[in-house]
Amino acid sequence: MTQDLLEDEAFNQFIAMSDPMGRTGKPGELDTALLMFASHHSSYTTGQLLTVDGGWIAI
Repeated sequence: MTQDLLEDEAFNQFIAMSDPMGRTGKPGELDTALLMFASHHSSYTTGQLLTVDGGWIAI
């Protein structure tokens, strides 16, 4: 759904200047967060929000 946006040079320049990591997320970067919540390692975790956003919330 975002292919056209990701191929837009103006969008990529905006991200490079605005995002703390200077890039958009890559496929697979949510995997470890999802696996953690789906595994027994989070069995005592309740009501948490894990933000995986490359630092957007920090600005």
